[in-house]
Amino acid sequence: MTVETKTKTDATSRVRVADPAAVAAETCRDVLDFNTATWDAMMKSGSIWARGVQSLNKTLIGFARISMDENGKAAQALMACRSVQDVVDLETKVARETYPQIVNRGCVLSSMAIQVAEDSLVPLTNRVKAAMDSVPARFEKALAA
Repeated sequence: MTVETKTKTDATSRVRVADPAAVAAETCRDVLDFNTATWDAMMKSGSIWARGVQSLNKTLIGFARISMDENGKAAQALMACRSVQDVVDLETKVARETYPQIVNRGCVLSSMAIQVAEDSLVPLTNRVKAAMDSVPARFEKALAA
């Protein structure tokens, strides 16, 4: 599209002006592409999070099964006790054996949860970085037009 303008000397000059419809269409494509990429990053992040939570649940269920087995054995040993001293000794033994296991299992679950959080945030972090990297290019493009 060209626009004719008159200068002080009444000479006619031609100035090239961008087609507003083309600029709007390109802007719409850019916005659509950006939103599509953002949506894809959100879906990927949600998928990673869901797989991580599923893995956490499987681990937790595994720990629960082990604890049930250990508690069953402890109950059987408790039934075999013949004195109060045997009960006290058994409870002390069980407490000493299970405390490190409980702490270890808690550490495993904590590290798994942290890893799930970190992994699921990677696509979103990358998307934010891409958006921030595109800002200067958008300003340059706008100023050039």
